[in-house]
Amino acid sequence: MLINFFLFLSVLFLLSGLALDAGMLQLRRLQLQHAADAAALGAIYERARGLSDWVAAGKADAAMNGFTDGVNSVSISIVSPPTSGSYSGNATAIQATVTQSYHTGFMGLVSASGNATPGTMAVAAGSTPCLYIMGSGSTSYPFLNTHYSGFFPACSMYVDSTSDSISNDSGSAITISGGNKIFVQGSSSNALLNGPTSPYPTFNFAKQNDPLAYVTAPIFSSCTYTNKSVSSTTTLSAGTYCGGITISAATVTFNPGLYIVTGGMTWKNGSTINGTGVTFYLTTGGGSTYAAFNILNSTVTLSAPTSTSAGGLTGIVVFGDRSWNGQGTQGIQILSSQVTTNGIWYVPTTGVNNSSSTLQGMTYLGLITDNVKTYASTFIFPTPDYSSLSGGSPYHDFVGSLVQ
Repeated sequence: MLINFFLFLSVLFLLSGLALDAGMLQLRRLQLQHAADAAALGAIYERARGLSDWVAAGKADAAMNGFTDGVNSVSISIVSPPTSGSYSGNATAIQATVTQSYHTGFMGLVSASGNATPGTMAVAAGSTPCLYIMGSGSTSYPFLNTHYSGFFPACSMYVDSTSDSISNDSGSAITISGGNKIFVQGSSSNALLNGPTSPYPTFNFAKQNDPLAYVTAPIFSSCTYTNKSVSSTTTLSAGTYCGGITISAATVTFNPGLYIVTGGMTWKNGSTINGTGVTFYLTTGGGSTYAAFNILNSTVTLSAPTSTSAGGLTGIVVFGDRSWNGQGTQGIQILSSQVTTNGIWYVPTTGVNNSSSTLQGMTYLGLITDNVKTYASTFIFPTPDYSSLSGGSPYHDFVGSLVQ
């Protein structure tokens, strides 16, 4: 009888120990999951900011949750694109896997090693915006894509109109790649989508605020140059250009820096124009008021400053004065031209007209505008890479979330 009692007590003790091990294993999995979640989210936000070593950032966030890669048999892997699950192969997502091997107290009595290696995985993804069309649509569609135009962003796009919103017709196509989307404040009844649109927009979305409202606009003081006109090979330097800049049938290089321009700009007649580290601020003053920026039958290559060291605005290649009352019109005119750029075209109170032309980014291209009109033209927005910019992405509204 006593032997049976001790035998029963031993079995009960073993079962209690196994239950304790199972509970501790479940607790460890929960702790590992918190670390994997933190690693995935930390990595996706740091990558959005332009940090090249986002893997290290994700591992640092896991360490803050008690699990450091290579310490106490912890192993952390952070990769993009994910290698499993519904986001497998999606370059906009990041997968974090955290495992730890440790010795259990009782499981070794019923297994060969007594070691457990729980592991957890998390996937984070986010909306990568680069396109904001902020017009009301009260007089016409703020986004009008027509006559076999192609609109190809590898980033998300916001349309703030609550009345007319999108017109995509006459053989035109809108293709948003990389898992990004079109978000429209208004309803689907205000959109005309005759051409292929992929993916279909998300309607009744929240209104978006100006993502660069925090940027301080340059200040006009006095004129450095007046009525600048160029018709031969020339190099121009930063300064205040009153009465505009006209370039005709010329090859022009803009030195790095800030160009404050009143009276608009016209580049035309087969000109070839290059500028690295430049910001053009379109404003009023010195006897000239707001006027259009026209690129006509020319080849243009521009990149924004990567820092403020030369006087320009980081990440912004064209900045339209916020007081320029050009709603419903197009202050940026691109006609029969090839424009290649790294930078944000920030013209929130006027529009962009791209006709029989191509506007494309190199590693990033942003557009914040009142409206966009196209005619037999092409827009190409690459997957945004802000790693060259000090401070990373100029947009401060990236939203990352756990998706798996």
